[in-house]
Amino acid sequence: MKSFVGLISGGKDSFYTIELLKREKYNLVALVYIKSAEIDSYMYQTVGHEMIPFYRQVLNVPIYICETNRKAINTDKEYTTTPEDEVEVIYEYLLQLQKNVAFECVSVGAIKSYYQYNRIKNVCDRLNLGVLAPLFNLEQRAIYDAIVECMDVVFVKVACTNLGKEIVGRKLNVIRGMEMDNWCGEGGEYETAVLDAPFFEKRLVIKDYEIVHHPEEEDKEKTVFLMKINEVEVHDK
Repeated sequence: MKSFVGLISGGKDSFYTIELLKREKYNLVALVYIKSAEIDSYMYQTVGHEMIPFYRQVLNVPIYICETNRKAINTDKEYTTTPEDEVEVIYEYLLQLQKNVAFECVSVGAIKSYYQYNRIKNVCDRLNLGVLAPLFNLEQRAIYDAIVECMDVVFVKVACTNLGKEIVGRKLNVIRGMEMDNWCGEGGEYETAVLDAPFFEKRLVIKDYEIVHHPEEEDKEKTVFLMKINEVEVHDK
């Protein structure tokens, strides 16, 4: 049985990836979340970060949170090692983690994003780790439907004209009848937070939140809305 570390964003794709791997008897030993100071980071989801510490209470594995203010310096399609790039945060953190935790692979929830997949593979190749990306290049609508059926997911960000402010805080299934180019939000249309999954021992409930608009839209037509989470509770299933 191979052991792996799950890279999580708090969103549906990274957690559904872990669900699929656990079905295949992979052994999850830890989770890693990179908390970026960049709200529009090329690599890391920042909206909904308030949820991350609570996953410690619903899973029986440690969660490591690494904060960074690094930005994307190398945005080429094929990533090469670039000092001070935000990608190097993952490399440095996993390098240190290898000294204390035994694992052979790293999971990533990339679906259509070669940009993301390529960077995680670059990091893992340098560390002699395998990359587990069971969703990569699969059909998005099929993934969306599977996630809706087995996980409790809410929208924490919307960023396209056919998803308005009222969608934030709603369950993932509310868009099922809409027309979507990217059902899993791979084009940046939306971001999510996971409240429950089959491998969670307990479930999360967002008790209080605010909906705010993107800070860079102060003087523009507002189309990007974010959830600011104020209170989360842990409930038994």
